Amino acid sequence: MLPKMTDIPKVRRDLKQYQEAISAISNNHVRQRAQKLLDDLVYEFKMIDNGHASEYDGNIQPKDLRDNVVRSVELRRELEKYVRLR
Repeated sequence: MLPKMTDIPKVRRDLKQYQEAISAISNNHVRQRAQKLLDDLVYEFKMIDNGHASEYDGNIQPKDLRDNVVRSVELRRELEKYVRLR
């Protein structure tokens, strides 16, 4: 079985960094937008984890998860902007 996305050290470090950057944002509207992006990213990671879990249907189909992977990359790029603005 593959490791869960949120168990990978780099992912955990990045999620923590994103959360710290979001907490430091003083503009409420911008902070809410960034938090929504982070929540969406965590959701995409859960979808990827569920797709790789053999207990759901016994078949792992990476092609089916491609959209989730692409979306997670897009979300991480957006969140990187907030980290740099901090």
